[in-house]
Formats: sequence, C-alpha cells, structure tokens
Amino acid sequence: MYKAWIIDDDVDMCKAVGLMLVVVGVQARSFSSGVDAGQALLSSPPPDIIFLDLNMPKVDGAEFLRFVRSRYPKDKLPVVMLSVESAETAVYTLLSAGANGFLVKPLDVDELRKTLVKVLPGFNENNPDSFL
Repeated sequence: MYKAWIIDDDVDMCKAVGLMLVVVGVQARSFSSGVDAGQALLSSPPPDIIFLDLNMPKVDGAEFLRFVRSRYPKDKLPVVMLSVESAETAVYTLLSAGANGFLVKPLDVDELRKTLVKVLPGFNENNPDSFL
C-alpha cells in the first residue's frame, strides 16, 4: 500500500485529505507543521508522496519543498502542493521549484485520484486497495 504524508496547519483539511486518500487506497499520515514533518523526514523512511499546503506558519510550503528537494529528487519523492490560491505565477513558481503537481482546495476525490495516477509511479485508477 502506498504511503502519503499530508502537511497542513488546518487539522480539518488534513482529515479530509486523509479520508480521500484512504478511499483511493493510500495510507495517510498527517503533520500540522513543516517543522514536525521535517523532523520526521530526517528520522524515518520517506513516504511515497507528500501533499503540502502552501500557506503555513513558521515553515511555509515553498520552504518545505526546497528542504525536500535538497534531499530527494522530483522522481524519487513526488510533492503535490495544496492551496486555496490558484494564481498562475504561484503555480508556475512552485512547479519550477520542484513540485510535481498543484491542487486547489477544497479537493475533489476524482482530482486527487487523477493526480496520484499522474505523479505516483505504479499507481493506477484500478488500485485494488481503493474503496471506489
């Protein structure tokens, strides 16, 4: 089973994304800050994919993305940015900085599944662990 980390200071968003991931057959772990996720990334095996909120206190999503990319290349650890912002310049900047994808909040389970198929090697829409 694939493992995903959700990094978002909004606990309700973490729960919502986590439930959607479980529905499509992905195990989810949540972090409410980039600091906590960074410590976990340094001390444990990485997940298969990270869903990362752009706007967070202390360590924002762009800074955490740079931290991840300094340790893992884009093809080894996909990072999908999450934000209520959808300005083309922000999306372009994040994709140029190493994000594998960008999803606008609130998320839709179909969008999430399509993104997983696109950025997570081996994941397919007919995932046997999916509840759909």
